[in-house]
Amino acid sequence: MAEASVTMNIDSESLRNKITCSICNKQYSSPKTLPCLHSFCLACLVTINEDESGMIDLTCPECHKNISSLEKSLADLPEAFQINRLLSYHKFKQKALGKVTPLCQNCVGTKTSAVAFCTNCNKFICDLCKKIHGNWSELKDHKTLKLAELKDVYDSYVPVTVTKQLCEDHKGNECTAFCETCESLVCHECILKTHRDHKCFHSDESVKSHKKGLSEDLDSINGLPGQLHGAINVIDRIMENYSGEGRAVEAQLLVVLEKLEKMVALKRDEMSGKLTDRLTEKVLLLSNQKHNLEEMMMKINSCISFVSEAVDGNHITEFFMLEKNMKRRITELQKEFSTLDLQPVEEPEIHFSFKEKALDALDGSIRISDGSVLHASGDNFNVGEIICFYISLSSAFYKTKDNPMDEVVAEIESLRDGSVCPAAIAVSSNGFAKLQCSFSERGRYLVRVLLGGKHINGSPHHFYVKPNGTHLQKPIKSFNKLQGPKALAITKSHQLIICEENRHSVSIIGLKNKKTSVIGEYGRDQGNFSHPTGIAIDKDGCIYVADSKNDRIQKLSPEGSFLAEYKETQNSKKLHLPSNVKIGNDGFVYVVDRGNNRVVILTRSLEYVSSFGSAGYGLGSLHDPWDLAFDDNGFIYITDRRQHCIQIFTRNGSFRGKIGSQGQQKGKLNHPMGITIDSNGKIYVCESGNHRVSMFRVSSEFVDCFSIGLSMVNPCGIAVDEDGFLYVACDETVHVF
Repeated sequence: MAEASVTMNIDSESLRNKITCSICNKQYSSPKTLPCLHSFCLACLVTINEDESGMIDLTCPECHKNISSLEKSLADLPEAFQINRLLSYHKFKQKALGKVTPLCQNCVGTKTSAVAFCTNCNKFICDLCKKIHGNWSELKDHKTLKLAELKDVYDSYVPVTVTKQLCEDHKGNECTAFCETCESLVCHECILKTHRDHKCFHSDESVKSHKKGLSEDLDSINGLPGQLHGAINVIDRIMENYSGEGRAVEAQLLVVLEKLEKMVALKRDEMSGKLTDRLTEKVLLLSNQKHNLEEMMMKINSCISFVSEAVDGNHITEFFMLEKNMKRRITELQKEFSTLDLQPVEEPEIHFSFKEKALDALDGSIRISDGSVLHASGDNFNVGEIICFYISLSSAFYKTKDNPMDEVVAEIESLRDGSVCPAAIAVSSNGFAKLQCSFSERGRYLVRVLLGGKHINGSPHHFYVKPNGTHLQKPIKSFNKLQGPKALAITKSHQLIICEENRHSVSIIGLKNKKTSVIGEYGRDQGNFSHPTGIAIDKDGCIYVADSKNDRIQKLSPEGSFLAEYKETQNSKKLHLPSNVKIGNDGFVYVVDRGNNRVVILTRSLEYVSSFGSAGYGLGSLHDPWDLAFDDNGFIYITDRRQHCIQIFTRNGSFRGKIGSQGQQKGKLNHPMGITIDSNGKIYVCESGNHRVSMFRVSSEFVDCFSIGLSMVNPCGIAVDEDGFLYVACDETVHVF
């Protein structure tokens, strides 16, 4: 795997920029390459990494991509090979130009000054070594240059460090082959042993097809910078047009205002300000669009440069180590580019109109071509808070109508139940209107504003109304006369699914808050249950039930028909009193195997995948686990009833930490059971021993706790829906907050 020297042709200023870290503004030290293909000093990455444990959790300073890994540390990131070659070239150039005195690279343990450079050995050599080159038959054909001669031709002789990957399984062996099955570099012993049935090729041959594939991927984005550049040029022309025509309009405006002797002082600032404000608004929109396009072009050009160098270079090992990242980055950029609008968000025309006959009324207006626009004052509001929506109509439309707002229709729809109510336009003047409203119930809504039966720009607008902070003091509704509700889940259509343990069935409550159906009865047959205690719903609406005393998990259709069951008889895979079941962020089914003090992971077709956890006391051991939940990072939070805490694990079962300890004070836990995590990362956990619900952040910080007295006895199941409503299952009741 010899790698030839290369020719460098780069000016000093460009070289200095390429070997300077953008974080510390110093020459790179131990540079590492992120998955987005941007490189920084390892020490600099440590300073911006947010994970104190050393795992990767940071935002790239260049492209702002969030990068995290629960398995790899910063030290595991690939070396920035291209930058290291530039650093080597920089040092070589300093020596070649005489700025740094070179030492002989052949003589070991001495500091003999070099007098020449061997272009075959790619080494600086002293006088003695130069003579040896002339006397040894093996070296006599080598070409040597005096240091003075090197100044003129140093760009043609750049020493390249050969990158070798040594096999981790067979120490000392160089990886000279590539396993297409495992997509990894391997040594000759690997081919004979662990990879003997795999498709393995010499890396020199394999790299050709891989480079060809990556080149084809690169072709798909090579033309994108040109499109972005064209769109940016159009925006620049429009912005320049605004500047020129804006001054022309202002001149016309002043001519008109001079005719209004008594009113000019009052109206000049008003109308000039209107012009400036409208132009500023449009330029700001265009500037933001231009910034986004330029940032996209920078990302793509950076990727093209990086990948092109990898494809064109002869560095085989480095290519294979970075190939996946490069392919992944190209796909990311393609997706991100597809979301961009290359058409300017604003039109270039600016017009000034004035009615001579209405001079005394100052009926002049500035019109910048646009459509009607809806502006909201935010996306998240509180219950009871006044929400304002601002509507601007194109002045051409506004000025041709006697009562223009009569043709504007506004309505607000609740996305929870589909109810629609008309909304009145509260204020209107000079082409602007304001819609004011407030809501007594939280949830997701959208506002529509129609002009002539068609949506104006910005309509419909989605927004969320949050609870006002007092919602946990009293439930907004309760479902009573249930028989031991132990767990619950909410469907996408807002149906409530409840496990009634003592009834040995699953109940469904519809949108009208009435029980619409009951699934199953006591028994061991498929579709029947014995003390069901856990429930989950997957993305297709299928229902998974922890059929506790039947030692199995059942999968039902959204309508309640039996589909499959997991009931292994093999001891290592057999369930015993499963208490709960949840669907993980990765799509797998996670079962709390309570009787075996572990978590079992299944596919959605209920096939065994793996398990983790063992019985015992102490961190990482489980003693009567009941329920689990997942945060956005994929960490698993398990309630441990007998150890009175929440234990945190990774997907592969590695212990990460715990929350809480036994007690009745705030922040303590007593027999925790049901657990859920909302979209903001807040943990809700039912304490059956303290008859309350406690709240924590995923950082383990205690937030608050609440109870409603005798109406909340032995809370054991909990869930939160997409609108933020909290459901708590107690002895015979499910409360909604």
